[in-house]
Amino acid sequence: ENILLDEHHNVKIIDFGLCAKPKGGMDHHLYTPCGSAAYAAPELVSGKEYLGDMADVWSMGVLLYALLCGYLPFDDDSITVLCKKINAGKYSVPPWLSPESIEIIDQLLQVNPMRRISMRHLLNHPWVCQDGKPVIWKPQSQEIDEDCLIELAVFKGTSRSRMINMITEWKYDYLTCTYFLLLEKKKKGLLLRLYDARPLLLPLQPKSLDCDYAGVPP
Repeated sequence: ENILLDEHHNVKIIDFGLCAKPKGGMDHHLYTPCGSAAYAAPELVSGKEYLGDMADVWSMGVLLYALLCGYLPFDDDSITVLCKKINAGKYSVPPWLSPESIEIIDQLLQVNPMRRISMRHLLNHPWVCQDGKPVIWKPQSQEIDEDCLIELAVFKGTSRSRMINMITEWKYDYLTCTYFLLLEKKKKGLLLRLYDARPLLLPLQPKSLDCDYAGVPP
């Protein structure tokens, strides 16, 4: 997510390689859509001109959703299908989200950029300004799901029995996180598949039609 923590748990934002500095100022439209597909605003994936700050507000909504839910609001193996989901702006709302967080995500993820919350209003939103009680989440069942277990074992190149031992230590590290993400995907009826780590950055074609990326057939 290009967000790091130092040894004192200070947040560090990195990777400004795609930042734009419009010559005409913040009100100047941009024309080159680029970035990670799942975080791109509807106006970007549609190949339209856009305002950088409004597109960034959408991306913050995707990031906030991912941090609170553990998965992306818009996701698909097909770029074309992903773009259609982004343009539709429909996403699931898990039951553990607070009313305030649901509201702020809704205001961030408005398909119409003119209806998105502004930075000034965002900084004054109750979810941002007020401290809430931390949510302590515990799995409803300690029984290990066999499908998720096998997928993890194959991905890590280890045996089923060893993977059970690793998961049931419940260290709440990357392995625990991956297991619960797989479990959530299974509940949604999605394909359980882990991929090798690779860059998610996919450049968009300016003025692209039907949300098709360079090198990706419609």
